[in-house]
Amino acid sequence: MLPFIVHLLAVPPLLYLLTKKLRSQPLGGIFLPGLLLKIAAGWAVVVVFERYYGGGDVAHTFRQSMLLREILHDSLWRFWLFPYDMPQGDFYYLYGFPDLTPSFIFMCKTTALVSLAAGENIWLISAWFSAFAFAGFWLLGNELCRRDENLKIPVVIAFFLVPSVVFWSAGLLKETLLWGAMGLLFWAVLRLTQRGLLPKDNQKTPIARVKSVLPAVSFWAVAAFAAWILFEVKYYIFAAAMLAVAIYGLLQWQKQLWLTLAVAAVLLPLLLWAIGRLHPNLSPDALAVAVHRNYERMVAISDADNLIWLDLQPDFISLIGQVPFALKAALFAPMPWEGGNLLRKLTGMENLLLLLLIPGIRLRLGGNQHIAELIAAATFTATLAAMLALSSPNIGALARYKVSYLPLLWLMVCSGNRFLRTLPFQKLKALF
Repeated sequence: MLPFIVHLLAVPPLLYLLTKKLRSQPLGGIFLPGLLLKIAAGWAVVVVFERYYGGGDVAHTFRQSMLLREILHDSLWRFWLFPYDMPQGDFYYLYGFPDLTPSFIFMCKTTALVSLAAGENIWLISAWFSAFAFAGFWLLGNELCRRDENLKIPVVIAFFLVPSVVFWSAGLLKETLLWGAMGLLFWAVLRLTQRGLLPKDNQKTPIARVKSVLPAVSFWAVAAFAAWILFEVKYYIFAAAMLAVAIYGLLQWQKQLWLTLAVAAVLLPLLLWAIGRLHPNLSPDALAVAVHRNYERMVAISDADNLIWLDLQPDFISLIGQVPFALKAALFAPMPWEGGNLLRKLTGMENLLLLLLIPGIRLRLGGNQHIAELIAAATFTATLAAMLALSSPNIGALARYKVSYLPLLWLMVCSGNRFLRTLPFQKLKALF
C-alpha cells in the first residue's frame, strides 16, 4: 500500500514538471498523452492475460519475480547468480519456476528489481515497464524528427498510435523490455553518428576536455546497456540490431557505393562470424537447427488453422529457401476475412491497412537524405520478420512477437506513402 501512496503523491507533480520541460522537444506535445496511453495499454495487457490466457506469461513472471525478491532482500550476490550457483537452501525456489531459460530468468530478475520501487503491486510494476518502453521510442522519435520535420506524423502513427504496437509493447512482457532497449540503442547510435564516435579534443583545460568527451561516452554507455538487454532477452533480435547498426555505420562512413560494397564484403562476414561466437545458436548451421526445432515445437502445440505451413528442414539452405514465404506470412498474416477471435480480426484489419498503404510508397532514392537509415531499418525489419515467422509459425504468437519490427515497418510505409505526404497535416503538426 505504501508504494502506491508514494506514487500517487510523487508521480503527478513530477510528470507535470517533466511535461513542461519537454514541451520544446519535437514530440513534446505527445509526451504526456503518449505515456498515459502506454501505461493504460500495460494495464490492459494484465487484464487480457488474466481473463483470456488464464494468467499466462504475465502471471508467471510476476509470481517468479516475487520469489526472487526474497533472495534479493537477503543477498544481492545470490540474486545475481540465481539459478546457476546457489546455496543448497535456495533450491526450493526452483520448484516455482515453469521456465529456467536465461531470458525468462533475466525478465524475472528485472521485475524483482523494479518491484523494489513499485512494491508487490503488478499494476505499478506494469506501469514502470510501459514507461521504459515509451521512453526508448520517444527519444528515438524525437531524434528522427530533429533530422526531418516531415517525419513527425509518420513517427507518431508508427510508434504511438498503431494498436498492436501500443498494446504488445506494454506491461509485464519481454517485448516491453525489448522495445525500450531497441529505442535506446537506435537513439544512441543516431546521436553518436551525429556528434562523432568520440569528438576531437581541442579544449585547453582538463575539465573542458572531460565535458567535450562526456556526451559521447554517455551515448556509448546507453548503447552498450541497451544491447546487453537485447542480448539477454532475445539474442536473435540483438544479432539483427547489430547487423542493422553495422550497415548504418558503414553507409554513414563511406558515401561512395563501390567502396562501401568492397568494405562490406570484408567487414560484414567478420561481423556475422563474431556474432556467431556470442551465442551457440547464432552460427549458420546451429541457427538452422534451432529454428527448425522451434518450428516443430510450435507446430506440435498449435491448431492447424492457426499455423503458417512451411517446408522447413534443419539446414541453412532450406532456411534461406523458405525466407520469401516466411516474409509474406510475417508481414501480412492474418487478414480480417480469415476468421478467428476478436484480437485476430483486429490484427487482420491492421495488416489490411498496411497492405493498402504500400502501393502508395514513392521512394526518391536519388535525393533521399536518409538512405542509410532506410537501408538499416529495412535490413532489421526483413531479418526479424523472416526469423520470427520461421521459428514461431503460429499466427497468434506472431501477432505479439512481430512488435519487435512493426514500428519500423510502419514508419517506412508511412514516411514513403505519397497519399500520407500530401494530406493537409499542418494543423495536426501544430499539436506536436
